[in-house]
Amino acid sequence: MEMSVGVYWAVCLDVGNEYAGTVSGMMNSIGNLGSALLPVAFGMIVQHTGSWVYPFIVASVLLVIASLLWTRINPEKSLVDELELNAE
Repeated sequence: MEMSVGVYWAVCLDVGNEYAGTVSGMMNSIGNLGSALLPVAFGMIVQHTGSWVYPFIVASVLLVIASLLWTRINPEKSLVDELELNAE
């Protein structure tokens, strides 16, 4: 998974343009939120089910969803254009 980190940051720069810091910060914040919440959620799942299989299934499903969402990003199209943020 760490081999893709450079791509994540490059996409933030590509789609963010002048808002690259904001896009990078949002990606980092949401990722850290997930990193803080998932261990608690996984612990609760293991406590209730007694099995580590279910947390791995949840993690696998989340990774597949994330992979599919990444395919929807067009790094050649600016976020400013996508959200029509041009102040004209």
